[in-house]
Amino acid sequence: MVETLKEEFPKLKTFATLSPIPGFRSWLGKNAAAMLSTLGDKERSALGRAIGVEPPTAGPLLSAAEDALALPEKSPVRLMLLQCAAHYLGQVLQEGKPIDPVARFHLGNGARIERINWAGDPSPKGLKQSYGLMVNYLYNLKRLDKHRALLAGGKSPHRPALKICIFDLYLELVRPQDLPCGLWCVPFHRRVFPRA
Repeated sequence: MVETLKEEFPKLKTFATLSPIPGFRSWLGKNAAAMLSTLGDKERSALGRAIGVEPPTAGPLLSAAEDALALPEKSPVRLMLLQCAAHYLGQVLQEGKPIDPVARFHLGNGARIERINWAGDPSPKGLKQSYGLMVNYLYNLKRLDKHRALLAGGKSPHRPALKICIFDLYLELVRPQDLPCGLWCVPFHRRVFPRA
């Protein structure tokens, strides 16, 4: 596909997708309790206050996520969904490959995880699959083989600058006006993708 695009648009230099995360919501339904157990005290307390249950538990978290599109920008529930999606895409492997079928396809073809987009797909299908989240995969033509090798070694390729603890006060959200596609997104944080 990249070769076809290069022929048709010779000046095109950046190749990226805006892709669904079809398995995320069902995975989180089974793994929310485990994800809650990874939170620090500050994160757990903020999330508990937001959902009205301290300490927070899986059921109330998933109930609060039902109306994902209405969550305020800095809602701990929203931030937890983004954190869980980053973990799901970057850490959850089955037989050495990403469990998500779309991630498996793109990462297997040498892409890297670039960013998660909030409300990327607000359709009923998007909400049912991933609470409306979508992901960008970036194809760097000079690094396709390196990214494939990382995946073969059990590591999902991701943007090197993916940092920022999602729950910290210095959270940096990329604003819609900063994106050509006009979508909300948030960088993954360092605990999900520790430096090698």
